[in-house]
Amino acid sequence: MRRKKSRRLALTIDAISSKCQKDDQQQHSEQLSTKDKQVAPPQDPAFSAVPKWTWKVVKSAKKNAGIAFVTSNNPFRTAISAGDVLCPDICGSAGWGKVEFADLSKGYTYCCTVDALMKKVPGIPVEAKVTSVLTF
Repeated sequence: MRRKKSRRLALTIDAISSKCQKDDQQQHSEQLSTKDKQVAPPQDPAFSAVPKWTWKVVKSAKKNAGIAFVTSNNPFRTAISAGDVLCPDICGSAGWGKVEFADLSKGYTYCCTVDALMKKVPGIPVEAKVTSVLTF
């Protein structure tokens, strides 16, 4: 009996550890509240820090191609400035662009080359390296 070959994508998920603030313009950390719950600031050892950005690398091992998705994890953000992003957005040119990616309340999302993200974020596994961009 012969098995069918399936298209496989290897996924690597991690988070960028950086404090998430209610107002990015403030110089100090505030408690973030969600309805009736309080999320403590990251320096409180009883609580986990809330990552400012999360990222995911999607890689096709067969094509040795990949793309990195970076998402804002702050529901209180009201804008994203050029200085906030870690790497140039390639979602549109790679065919991954979606209108929902710009919705701040759902988590602003943009795409980067894996190499560009690896230059900004230490600790991304070497297995994430690719030779080309994964297009959709």
